[in-house]
Amino acid sequence: MLKIWREVFGISGIGVDRDDTFIKTGRSRLADDSIRLICDDVLLYKDAAKYDLIICTEMSAGLFNSFSEGLTFLEQFLKHDGTLALGRLFSEIPNPPQELIDFDGSIPTLNEIYTEARQYGYLITSMTSGDTASWERYIMRDSKLSFEKLRNGTYDSGSAAWMDKWHRMYYDFRRPYEGWALFGLEKL
Repeated sequence: MLKIWREVFGISGIGVDRDDTFIKTGRSRLADDSIRLICDDVLLYKDAAKYDLIICTEMSAGLFNSFSEGLTFLEQFLKHDGTLALGRLFSEIPNPPQELIDFDGSIPTLNEIYTEARQYGYLITSMTSGDTASWERYIMRDSKLSFEKLRNGTYDSGSAAWMDKWHRMYYDFRRPYEGWALFGLEKL
């Protein structure tokens, strides 16, 4: 994402991710040093600088215990008039099936996300949601990686069972009832 934004908007910045594979892949795609990628646990990352834009693509993946906790953490890096871009799952329907809640936890609707943002003094000023084709590219990429691990024996039986459960949840519940969007929030 930072590479694309660099090419389109001329931004510079820092990306932090705990997955070394993502960092290595990102570094291999960068043509210059205007984007710095750091392999670290973002929750342990320290930086005194303030930024115009903070992006957290995994607000709903258990990184933070609550929306409030996530905002508090991210705001320490944000300039006064900066923008937060937060990626979150959302429910396509008001009352998703219990199986989906059991798997992903409580999933807010778009209206609930809007209400939550307003509660903390933010307004959603932009939103880009994933479409079905985007989700399927993501899921099939994961399927291909899982297949390679199964084929070469690097998955144990517990990992293989988890992979099977994850894919069945996608096909039965996540695809029809769940969405993901990147929300731009600005403080009023």
